[in-house]
Amino acid sequence: MPSDSSQEIELKRRLVGPGAAERLLAVLGPVASDVEQVNHVFDTPERRLRKGRHSFRLREEAGRFILTAKGPSQGVSKSVSTRTEAEADQGKS
Repeated sequence: MPSDSSQEIELKRRLVGPGAAERLLAVLGPVASDVEQVNHVFDTPERRLRKGRHSFRLREEAGRFILTAKGPSQGVSKSVSTRTEAEADQGKS
């Protein structure tokens, strides 16, 4: 079971005006492929992970299963945050 630890960097920007999303997608270029995902997010009944700003998820994508644990996010700027994450790819089912 390969494991990977990395830093997730997330950019959030508000798209303003008609056609903003289409213009952004045109600039970014074509997407390699569309993939359907099913995500299962886990927490305690008391929501301890969420309260501690952590998350634990099992993602199913194209017959593969990936476990992801994420730590609390830290703001880098108004629209950019970063958080440590570790993934374990469980391979094809």
